[in-house]
Formats: sequence, C-alpha cells, structure tokens
Amino acid sequence: MSSVVVSSYHGRIVNKESAHADLFFRFKGEEKSDIAAHYCILNARAPQIVENAVKRKNIYTVQLNQPANFRNALLKVLEFIYSGVFDDAKLSPIEAVDIVYYVHVYSLKHFSRKLKNYLQKNITMDNVYPILQRGVDLDIPMVQVSCTNFALMNPEFFTSKNAKTLSFEAYQRVVTVLTDYYQTGREKLKPSMIKASKDNTDPIHRDFEELYNSIPDTGDVEFEINDRIVKAHRCILSSFSTPFDALLQTYQSNQPISIPVKRPPEYAHSPSTQPQKRTNPVVYYKNLIPSAFQSLLKYIYYGEKNFSLLEACQLLPFVIDYKLTELQDLLEKKLKKLPITSEAALFVLEIAETVMKNSDVKKSLWDRSLTYVHANLPKIDFRVLEAMPAPIAADLILSLQKQLLQNWSVFSPILHTEGKLVNLPSWRKADRRNSGKRDDGLTSSGEGQTRTLGKQKSAKNVLGSKDRSDRSERSERSENPD
Repeated sequence: MSSVVVSSYHGRIVNKESAHADLFFRFKGEEKSDIAAHYCILNARAPQIVENAVKRKNIYTVQLNQPANFRNALLKVLEFIYSGVFDDAKLSPIEAVDIVYYVHVYSLKHFSRKLKNYLQKNITMDNVYPILQRGVDLDIPMVQVSCTNFALMNPEFFTSKNAKTLSFEAYQRVVTVLTDYYQTGREKLKPSMIKASKDNTDPIHRDFEELYNSIPDTGDVEFEINDRIVKAHRCILSSFSTPFDALLQTYQSNQPISIPVKRPPEYAHSPSTQPQKRTNPVVYYKNLIPSAFQSLLKYIYYGEKNFSLLEACQLLPFVIDYKLTELQDLLEKKLKKLPITSEAALFVLEIAETVMKNSDVKKSLWDRSLTYVHANLPKIDFRVLEAMPAPIAADLILSLQKQLLQNWSVFSPILHTEGKLVNLPSWRKADRRNSGKRDDGLTSSGEGQTRTLGKQKSAKNVLGSKDRSDRSERSERSENPD
C-alpha cells in the first residue's frame, strides 16, 4: 500500500469532532467554531495555518477573515492536507477559485500546482468571465493568469457580449496582458504562461514520517507493552479502524493503555501505594512486543511496509481483531513469501494453527516451518512452546519422532520393551535374524522400568571372542607346521 493510500485513511477524520479533534476554525461573524481539525497533522503538513492559532485548555482556535460560505472550500483544502488526494470529479471551476484562495493565502505550493492544471484544463468561454472576476475580487494572481492565458488563445474573448459582465479592473488586467503579449512577441512568451505545469510529488510521505518522529514530544496516547511505553497520536490511530477508535475513546491520560505479554491481573500496582483499579483498558496480546508495535505505527503513519517475519507473526492477531484489513493482507503475503528464521519458526506454526483459515496456506506454512525446525534444531528456542496451545507442541513432537525413526542408524542404543524390539527398523530386524546373536548393548525394560546394559560388558564379550579365535588359529598352525 502506498503512503498516499495509507494517508487517505487520515482524510476520514476531517471535520470529525469525535475523532479527538483539538483545533477548530471559526469563520467571520460566526459565534461557534465550524470546522474541526487536528493540530498535530496541520502542524506537520502546513504549519503556516496554525502559526496564529490561539490555545486555551489544550484546544486551538483559528479565526478566519472569510464568511461561512467559504466552508466547503476550506474542507477541500483540509482533505488534501490530510490525504494528499484532490478529488475534482464533482468540482466546478467556480468552486475551485475559492479553494485557490486558501491555497494562495496559506502558500500550499503542491496543491497550487494541481489547481492550476485543473483550471487551465476546465476554463471555457462559458465560465471564464465569472472565474476571472472572482480572481480579481479575491486578488488571486494564479486565477488571473490562467484566465488571461485563455483569453490570449481565444480572440473571441474580447468580442463576446459576456465580456461586459467584467468589472473595469478585471477587463483592464486582460488588456494589459494582451498589450504586453503583442509588444513582446509570442515567440518570447514564457512557456509556463501557456502550458500547464507538471505535478510535483507531494511530500506527504515525508510530512507524516516527520509526524511519526515527533511522537515522543507530541504524542497524546500511551501504550504499555512489555513494561515499555510507546506513544502515538489518537487522531492518526482512530482514522484507521473503528475498533481502534473505540479503544481510544476510553483513554484517559493518567495511565497508559496496557498491552501485556502475560494475562494481566484485575488490578495494576502503583510503585508505592495500594493497588489501584485501572482507568484505561487492558488489551492482552501475548506475543506483541514494542518493536513490532512501532512497525505497526510506521505503517499507519506513512505506509512503511518493512515487516520482518517475526513481526508479521506477532502483529497478525492484533491486526485481525482491530480490522486493519489492508495490513492483514500485507502480513499474510509476508508470511507466505519471507524465508523462515530460527526466531520466527515456532510462531509461524502457531499462526498457521490458530489464525489461518485457508487450508492450503495453513498446510504450506506448517510444512515450511517444520522443515526448517527439523534442519535447525540447535538454533530453535523451544521455551516459547510453553505459551502456545498444547496441540502445537504435541504435533511438533510427533513430527520430530517420525524424523528420528526415519534416521534410526545414527542413534544408539536400540529400544526394547519387555525383551521385544520397539519400532525397530526393518533392516535392523533382518540383521538379528541373520546373525542369531544377542546384542548385549540393547536397552531392556521390566515392570515399567528401563535398564541399559553397560558398554564395558559388551566390550569384554567382543574382546573375549577375538581372543578365542586367535588361540584356535595358533593351535592349527602347530599341528600343521608345513
């Protein structure tokens, strides 16, 4: 998922007061604030908008000089700031002029280029006069240049009866440009005055990455994960999923939201007082560690997709519960493609057993992980099995037993139960039938107890047999000296 697609989620919380808004725009002549926004996002993306904001009790207010009929234009500007997306499908060129006004006032250069291209593509003889007049009234140079460029390309602009609707000032602007055009010569006219400029990349990825980096100073929600505090911004998290937003609605700043690795008790102890009942929720995810949660935040803020296999295993149950569907798809693809590692092998088994619903994917993950475990037994930390469902450990032990039996020749002694061979490979049984000898190095058991015969006794038998053979050979030589 690209950073623009990720940030499009942020656009959901524009003018949504319930989404932890802490900044409000107030239009001229209005007693109450009209549009809700978020200081941390605006400060990261367009700090010039909030530089004159007034703060009172952790709430910011921006007083505007325009009346309330500019409301829709400001909403469009905020949607672009939050998401980097400019939806012009239902936008008329006249409405675009009001948007350009805010873009001009707040010097939003990247949005300015998009609007300039939009106007140059959508100005016609039917709308050029009201657009030009609006541009003159609001003193927006970009609109005036776009309209005069259109007039230069369309001589009928000056002969149309609609030209009379322009004010003297607006008409004079066009005539001045036309005079300069004929005096300079078309071949010397700057190409930028005629051709639409190319869209430059909006630095939305960089801006939200900087917002993520500012979390230690500006974050307004805390998570306690494995005894470590991880901060974030409530408005960013709430834009991504409804369950996440519901969790954050219960947050109070006196205590962090706890995500422990062990199932928590009913009470949380403060350092030096009696146990206190928590005011914030406790969310139990046994394998979630701080580094994995920070990788989740990087994805939510600016679309970073660099997840390790272990992080994918740790995050997948959390992501499913909080309905982060795009991230769920991404993590499942990571599980399918990334190579198995020693630290993640057993966690992949757990994910395959408890999370994956697709039987083919489940079998593939299970087989890949088992193959790695069998080949890298010394590298695996089997202690993590204690926290996993019992069937996983049982299946793993059975698979290891099966592998050991298939490689029986490398193991000794051979097992007996009540004098009978147990799971003895067929080639080993054939050797016993052919030799007719007893292997004194076998392990025997009786009445439920296992006893191993000493290796020294077995060695003596072998040496004694060899000594008898030597004496017989010397006797034969003495009887037959020739």
